[in-house]
Amino acid sequence: MDYPYQEQYLQYMNTIQEKNKITIKNNDYHLKSFFYYESLYNRSFIESGYHVDSIVESDIREFLVYIGDLRNLTIGSTNQYLYSIAGYYKFLFRTEKAKVLPTLDIIGLPTVGSYKVTIYDVGWIDNLQDLLENERIDYYTRFFLLFTARFYKLKEILAEDFYKIANKEMKNAPEYQQIFFYKFRNRIRPLQQKYKTKALLIQRRSQSKDNYLISTNQQLSRYLQRDKKWFPFITKTRELYRTNIIYYLETHPDISEDVLKETLHMNQQTLDWYRRLAKRYFK
Repeated sequence: MDYPYQEQYLQYMNTIQEKNKITIKNNDYHLKSFFYYESLYNRSFIESGYHVDSIVESDIREFLVYIGDLRNLTIGSTNQYLYSIAGYYKFLFRTEKAKVLPTLDIIGLPTVGSYKVTIYDVGWIDNLQDLLENERIDYYTRFFLLFTARFYKLKEILAEDFYKIANKEMKNAPEYQQIFFYKFRNRIRPLQQKYKTKALLIQRRSQSKDNYLISTNQQLSRYLQRDKKWFPFITKTRELYRTNIIYYLETHPDISEDVLKETLHMNQQTLDWYRRLAKRYFK
């Protein structure tokens, strides 16, 4: 499969970086594999029209674990994919074709052979109702916990149009979740009216009329940080999402594959990946 800016990047490696033909061929192969995977399983990438800035760090991490398991690769071989992706994004960033470097925090980290599943306290999952009813916890934190508990990734929760999913989800949600969501919408309605938006996560003290959404992990963390006294791990958003799925798989062993895929919002391949991840922890 071709990928964005392929010809420009191949020319860049050849003429500017003066890489040898084998290295260029390998990098090209790694990137084709990566973008083929993203074009199949990354909803944000697909819905963006295959824009390179829609891919985030967690997407790359998931691909690395997937490709390592699929082909039984060593850490070194898996890291070759990582280095190819990192080099490509550095090219995009330097030539102003991308605004982010999603590989920045994962360069050089072990990926497959020593990959560890970090499981955080799962008590919050079983006590979700008490948490949602606790007015001492910031309502943005409670909103995040609610939809993480309903198996949505952070990048989905942060999407400007997530209100469409949230409204649909709450129609058949348990009563206590509907009550919290009703109160939450009442709390944010003045902000929605101020900025004329239907988005659900809006900065409470924005200095800009154009940049008022909470659209990044860093922005949301400013609110989550305040509740660290309740949850020391609250800002570990990716790990909380992953913990919830692993815990659900372990405590619901008899649910059919179709129901699991619908409940967890994932395809069979991703579900199989999480099963393998769960086995690493519970073995």
